[in-house]
Amino acid sequence: MPEPQFGAVMRFVPPTRDVAIGETTSVLLNVEKVTDLFGAPLRITFDSQRLRLMDVGLGPLMTSDGQQPIFSRNILNDKGEASIILNRMPGSPGISGMGGLVTLTFQAVSQGQALIQVAEGNFRNSKQDAITTGKPMAMIVVK
Repeated sequence: MPEPQFGAVMRFVPPTRDVAIGETTSVLLNVEKVTDLFGAPLRITFDSQRLRLMDVGLGPLMTSDGQQPIFSRNILNDKGEASIILNRMPGSPGISGMGGLVTLTFQAVSQGQALIQVAEGNFRNSKQDAITTGKPMAMIVVK
């Protein structure tokens, strides 16, 4: 079994943000130091008592060479999670470098601290080997 590839860093930008009830705010899920990224399925979890996920938008990283990836999202606000499929088209090369994978747009619905995190991120390179990235978190404080 091949060794997993190390070195990619995933983080939310910004990592913390203050918003008022009713406001919308966005956080970017960014990847740095990635080599040959081909597939990036994600499961994002969030505090559904304080936040409502309005949209998941495709970031610029997977389209940086002009090719459109396979991209779909399933937002489950009642459960406080979103499943995201993000893969390069078969036969395409992987992407290297850094940039935004997805932008998450939330609406604040009640006061308190709301944690957002990547619960699963099973990144793969073009040979389908695992790329380790960690599981970043962000905090939105609803005032």
